[in-house]
Amino acid sequence: MMKRVLAIGNDRVDMTGGIRINGKPLPASAPLKADKAGGVIKGVIRQVITF
Repeated sequence: MMKRVLAIGNDRVDMTGGIRINGKPLPASAPLKADKAGGVIKGVIRQVITF
């Protein structure tokens, strides 16, 4: 699942273990290790962006 994130100037978006905006976690944004069928999810984005 993808989440839309809105950020403005000087906001920091951290996607290294769930999504955090300026240090505050976005609800229900913890990364999943497997899908509902038990398949491993690969290619998780892990980065920090400052706008």
